[in-house]
Order: sequence, then C-alpha cells, then structure tokens
Amino acid sequence: MKPTNARVGILYPVGYLDTVPCVRNTIIMLARYGFTVEVFILESGDEFPKVLFNEPRVILHILRSKGRRGIFSSIPNVFTFTTWAWNLCRGKKFIAMIGVDPPGLVAATILGIIYHTPWVYFSLELIISTDPVRMYHNYKQFEVWSSRRSHLIIIQDEVRARLIAEDNNIPMNRFAYLPNSPLGPAQRCPTSYLHRQFGFRSTDKIILYAGSIADEFFSRELALAARNFPEQWKLVFQTRKNYHDIERHIGDLFRSHQVFTLHRAVQSSYMDELVSSADIGVALYNFPESPNMIYVGKSSGKICQYLHCGLPVIAMRLPGWEEMLRRYDSGVSIDSVGGIITGIEKIFEDYDRFSNGAQEHFERELRFESSFSSVVSRLKSLRYRK
Repeated sequence: MKPTNARVGILYPVGYLDTVPCVRNTIIMLARYGFTVEVFILESGDEFPKVLFNEPRVILHILRSKGRRGIFSSIPNVFTFTTWAWNLCRGKKFIAMIGVDPPGLVAATILGIIYHTPWVYFSLELIISTDPVRMYHNYKQFEVWSSRRSHLIIIQDEVRARLIAEDNNIPMNRFAYLPNSPLGPAQRCPTSYLHRQFGFRSTDKIILYAGSIADEFFSRELALAARNFPEQWKLVFQTRKNYHDIERHIGDLFRSHQVFTLHRAVQSSYMDELVSSADIGVALYNFPESPNMIYVGKSSGKICQYLHCGLPVIAMRLPGWEEMLRRYDSGVSIDSVGGIITGIEKIFEDYDRFSNGAQEHFERELRFESSFSSVVSRLKSLRYRK
C-alpha cells in the first residue's frame, strides 16, 4: 500500500513478542498499510523464539540484557526500558505511541507526554480491581489514570472492553477490537510436522495442547487423563517457551506412551504447519475467580490458532466460547478434564462437520484483517489531532 508518511511506536517490554499473534500482526498490518512502525522490545534470550519481521517498514529495537549493568541493574525494568526508548525516539515525529499491557502503557504514556503525542493502550491481560490473581498488581492506579487519557484502547472483544470500561470508568466508544488470531483465511491442510517429530504413524490421532504448562491450565490432569487414551491417540504439549526440564513441572507423566512434548518453542512462522498436523486442539483454564480468564474470549491465542487451522476445539465451559462452539459446531465444551475422552470421541464421530465448523467460526468471528481495518482508520485519525 502507499506509504502514509506516518510513524507509530509500539512499546512492549517483554521478550516473547513472537508468541503474541495480535501484537505481532498489528505490526505487520500497520507496515502493510504504509506506516513506519518502530517496535521496542526486550531481548528474547534463549527462552523464547527470536522476533523477525520481513516488512521493510518495520524498525525493530531490542533492549539487550547487557544494557542493564551497573547502576541500571537496580532501576525497575520499565523505567530502564522507557529511558532507552526515549533516547531512540528523539528527533522523530510519531502520530501515536502504542503501549502493550500496563508496562508498555507506562512507557507510551511517558513518551506521549514528553513528545506531545497521543498514546494508545493495547490491553492483553485484564487487571480488574476485584481479580484476586490479577497480573501487574502494582500498576492498577496508573492503568486507571492513563487509560482514561488514552486516545484509543485496543482489546480483543466487547466483553473484555466492557469489563475495563466499568472498572476504569471509560466510555465504550474509546475501544477498538482485535482478536488474538493469526493472519490469513482458515483452512484445513493437514501436515506431518508432529508425526516427523515423534515418529507417529499416519493413522495416529493427535490431540494438541498449545500453551503454558502449569497447574492453572490443568496440565497434570490432562497428562494423567491421556493414560486412558486408546493406543492410537497421542497427546502433545507444545509450549510458548523453551523448557529444559519438563519433568520438573509434570513429573513422570511425560514418560507415558500417550503423552509427548516439544521442549522448544517454535517460531510463529511454523505455527500453522505444526498445528495443522494435529486433529483436535485443547484449551483448559483453571482460574475460577479471575475475570481475565473467565472471560478469556477472543484473547485466547491457542483457540484462535486451532480454528484457523480447521481443528475442532475442546475447551472448558466458559462464557462466550461455550456458545460459539455450539453455534458453529466448531468444538465441544467440557466441565472438567474428566470429560476429555467423551469430548474427543464426539468430535471423531463426525470429524468433517466439526472441522468445517471450526473454519466457519474463524472466518465469521476471528478474521484478523477484517477487524484491523476499523483499527487502522482510528489510528489514522490521530494524525489530525492538535
């Protein structure tokens, strides 16, 4: 597309940008719309996949760990990050600073004030006041102050927007919606990625769990349930980070003939190939009191990725997802891990119907490009603000 001669800054002080589809794809789409996008992140190290962009209009700045020595090692990371980004932004004109999650919002707000530039809040994790297990606990007061002054708040769906709007006293017209989904249309194109990795037979059925391995996601319970799988069913855990001692988290359950794990995370460019080699995707959440997880909605990257690849989904019975899985015949909701085998059997009884439903679900509800067009029009309008 024709360059807009507009520059946008994206501030995300983490090392795992490659594993967050909606942020990564926002960067790609902004560049395709002609924006110059300057991205400020932390070094991924050996824990997460490295961040790479092919778009020439993306300028990637990485704060490396060696930059936090001496006196800077005692300064909170977000302030080190902000100072570093401030130096790199001097002499440049931005139409907006986009801060991802509360730490990124701190940097975007400070730079926005210094450079008289509108700032945008890109919310991935809800930090609702009543959430007993909320992330970024010490950021709440600042998030309320800054979000009220943000020119735009990008979030994954209307339900999550309403929770922030009510908690922070923000009008709903300040929000724009972007699902945490991959680029491109949904399609079912089976591959042999996991078969090659583990020596599976072509007749084996692969049940994939993509995401963090922890008690909060019923990892042990799922691995234990897999011991009762038929011999041709294989459960594979694919994590977003590199694990060098997976057994320390799950114990000896990974020594089962039915349970396998990829110890290393994969680049985002390989996710479609990996997921397409599975037959069913699993998404389990064990946060009964957290609005961030109860209303995970379109922020669930794993569910969006499964549906993008035409995989029927088995998910915990959660608001929003339960209704949508039923509406599109795109998967099955379960009340507990104990229902996993029954759910798998139900899907395999009519697999094509569920797979087609998964693709329709993605196209109608989760297509990133369709949602992004409204977001980019809101961002373009910022350039005309005084």
